Formats: sequence, structure tokens, C-alpha cells
Amino acid sequence: MQETVADIERSKKELEAQVGRKDNDMIGAQAKLGDEQALVSKVQKGSKTSGKVEQMEEELEAERQARAKAERQRSDLAREFESLGERLNESRGRQGTRGDR
Repeated sequence: MQETVADIERSKKELEAQVGRKDNDMIGAQAKLGDEQALVSKVQKGSKTSGKVEQMEEELEAERQARAKAERQRSDLAREFESLGERLNESRGRQGTRGDR
């Protein structure tokens, strides 16, 4: 009977040790879960930031295209203005020549 009691006590200690290891494993798993949840939150926040950056890059590209278009139009208008100035000068020159006759 003492052997049975000793066997039961030994089994009890082994089970208590297993429970202790499982508790430690569970604590470690909970800590890991917390870390993973924090990482997920950070990634989600980064995803939102990334979306904002992407949107701003698209807006910047649209502004660059608009600026390039405006520069082309300004250049076209400058050439047209210069051409009109030359035509005006030619016209004045012809009028002056006619007036000399």
C-alpha cells in the first residue's frame, strides 16, 4: 500500500510539473499573441499611411501633368505673342512705306 501511495504522490508531482510547464507555455503564448496583435495593429496603421502616401503621390503626379500642360500653353502663347508682335511691326513698316510715297 505504501508503494501505491508513493506511486500516486510521484504521479501527482509529475502532473503538477506538467501543469506548471503548460502554464508557462500558455503565458508565453499569450505574450506572443499580444506581440502579434501589436504587430498587426502597426501594419494596419502603416497600410493606412501607405494608402495616404499613394494618394498624395497620385495628386503630385496630377499636379506635375497640369504644370507641364500649363508650361506648354505658356510657351505656345509666348510664340503667338512674338509672332503677333512681328506681324504688327511688319504692318507698321508697310504703313510707313506707303505714307512715304
